Formats: sequence, structure tokens, C-alpha cells
Amino acid sequence: MIAGLVGIAIGFVVMMVVVGTLPRLGTATPPAPAADTRVCPHCAEEIKAAAKVCRCCSRDVPPMTS
Repeated sequence: MIAGLVGIAIGFVVMMVVVGTLPRLGTATPPAPAADTRVCPHCAEEIKAAAKVCRCCSRDVPPMTS
């Protein structure tokens, strides 16, 4: 009886340690865009910095300002 309760307690502690070491879901940050790319202001897709038209949504993209 006592051995069974001790086993359950040890199992619970081990489970809590394992769950505590797992990475959290949804906490990863997206990678920063490369220096030669930017984000389309219309569809939020990554496009070339020199692009005049977005390849994803086909909308005109305003020129980049330095």
C-alpha cells in the first residue's frame, strides 16, 4: 500500500519535471527579415527590398525610404 503511494508520488514528480522542461508552444519569435528584403504593407509577405509590385498579392508597393 505505502509502496504504491510512493510510486505514484515519484511518478508525479518525474512527470512534472518532464513537462517543465518541454519548450513552451507559441513563444518562438519569428526570424527577422534579411537586409535585402522587406514586408509587403498589404499582405505582410516577405518580398525583395527593390520590389515595385508584390509577388504574392500583385499590388503596387511604395518605394523604400532610407
